[in-house]
Amino acid sequence: MGCLHNNGLRNSGSRRDMGRTALAVLFLFAALSLCACSSRVSTDDIRSDLAADHLAALTEKFEEAHIEHHELVTALNWARALQLQGRWQESITAYNYGIEILEEYENRAIINMRGILQTTGSILLTRGSEEYFGTGYERSLLHTMNAMNYMMLGDFEGAAVEMRRMEIRQEMWLAEEAQRLQQFLEENKGNYDGDLSSLPSGYSMASVLNSPEVRAVAAGYQDPFSYALSAITCRLAEDYQYAGVSLRRAALLNENARELFTRAWNLDDKGKARNEEWHPRIPQLPPANHALAAGSSGTAQGDSTATATASPARTTQTTANTRGKAQKDGQEVVIIVMSGLAPAMHMEQVRIPAPYIGYLMIDLPSYVSAVRPSLPGIEFSGLAATTGTGKSAGRAASATSAASAASATSGGTAHSESPRPYQLLNTELLAYRVLRDEVRYEIGSAISRALVRAAVSGGAYAIAKSHEDTEAFAPLIGLVANVIMDVFATTTSQSVRNWEMLPAAGYLCMGSVERGGSVRIALGHRESEVTLPPEARGVVIFVSQTTNATMRVDYVTY
Repeated sequence: MGCLHNNGLRNSGSRRDMGRTALAVLFLFAALSLCACSSRVSTDDIRSDLAADHLAALTEKFEEAHIEHHELVTALNWARALQLQGRWQESITAYNYGIEILEEYENRAIINMRGILQTTGSILLTRGSEEYFGTGYERSLLHTMNAMNYMMLGDFEGAAVEMRRMEIRQEMWLAEEAQRLQQFLEENKGNYDGDLSSLPSGYSMASVLNSPEVRAVAAGYQDPFSYALSAITCRLAEDYQYAGVSLRRAALLNENARELFTRAWNLDDKGKARNEEWHPRIPQLPPANHALAAGSSGTAQGDSTATATASPARTTQTTANTRGKAQKDGQEVVIIVMSGLAPAMHMEQVRIPAPYIGYLMIDLPSYVSAVRPSLPGIEFSGLAATTGTGKSAGRAASATSAASAASATSGGTAHSESPRPYQLLNTELLAYRVLRDEVRYEIGSAISRALVRAAVSGGAYAIAKSHEDTEAFAPLIGLVANVIMDVFATTTSQSVRNWEMLPAAGYLCMGSVERGGSVRIALGHRESEVTLPPEARGVVIFVSQTTNATMRVDYVTY
């Protein structure tokens, strides 16, 4: 009897120890939840600071976040904030920080301890344990955005190098995705789940990901804007062969790109009707005998006028061919408009009823909608209409994205319609397309995380149920334990962030004006005007807008 009594005491003590252990674990997760408040800049802070035009203060926040976390996303947000202020060289440095982080990730030959810990945390507890290294379109666009820094510094060769790196980055992403897909198919016995039928019914993104618009996107890593800008950049760097390759790729991805270049560069588009492969001849730059000029109108407040002033910079000499004569009596104008903010990633919690613990929480990536871009209005004063014979006709004309939906005309026919902006970048569609491709990979690990958290909560319920003094409160204890685990998962998942400072839309507009002409740009509630120096061959104008209340216009001549 004494032995049985002692065993009973030992069992009772063992249960108390288990209860204390479970309670300690729960308190640990509760404490971690309180301490896990991320020092990263929140989505609300980003958007409210931009709406209030507190860009300098926001830039400091991004810098502090990058110094503390040293992640790809913190570097890219910081770089873009610097770019929005015209701090081109500093922005290049910040973008290069991000590139170094990405290259270190891509070049890992073995799974290091850091990767093991991140994967274990992601599978067992929370998606926030895993560092975010960007998706295909973000990795490509970081080079596109960095190229614009070089362009605004007048370094067109440096910009062209970035555009070539953009294509290499896409190839690396394709290889990475092929490995992930192969592993997924092996684990799921070839079941790809093309219609995403395995998504939980309460997931808010399910209908968006299955929409015709998202399904129609060819790939989530290629965008016609980057290829079109590559064609422009490489031409300015006098790499006409690579410019032609980029132009054809842009045209294959978006018919608007083909129309843009056909009209602006007076290209022969006769093969279009016969569905032939397009091999347009890139027009060479007009002769140059002047110094480069650069300038900025700064942040436009109401109406502002910007006139380029000469600055010490390189001079590019080139030989014109017959197509170059089309711009002889005019000045080329390239307008790049980056508008709005990309959708912001977060983890969405989908709750499913479950016995004993109340519910099971499945966390899946989701998005807060993009800050919708404004449609740019562009007015050319002293428009030079080019023809195949090189004649120009001066006149004033205006173009907006909503008006003058002009069709392309073939070489040799005067383009009487005004140049208009073409939207070639939509990061919201790209983000949703990538999520559609990848969410099937996420479901398995999301369920695993939910089951692990449920096991901890269920253990607390079972321990409480085994004690007479807590048996009546076992359901409540199980529910509280589940809530603590979910608060921990939710709090730590706040670190799941994408490149939120990336623009939502990118537009390109190309044309020519008579020497000394001007271009007036309206975006949201702001307007700005750029007057071209008469000695310049052309100008590249870079317009940035994050909200309807702000607009910055920068430019460089060539």
